Amino acid sequence: MSAPDQGQADALNKAVARATGDVILWLNADDVIMPGAIASASAALVANPSLDFAYGDFDIIDAAGALIRSYPLE
Repeated sequence: MSAPDQGQADALNKAVARATGDVILWLNADDVIMPGAIASASAALVANPSLDFAYGDFDIIDAAGALIRSYPLE
């Protein structure tokens, strides 16, 4: 669905308001999901039902996929 909005945050808020599932994955057009990421997030949410969200380590990569910087969680 496409409709006028007030920018990315407004569009995302509208999408979340229309969502009917239990879990929402926000993936931007230039994001890459690493193998095992969804399973790890799902396991964290199942093991801790009081969590509102889950996230993990992430890397910044260039257009060719080369690593620029890593952001590991403690």
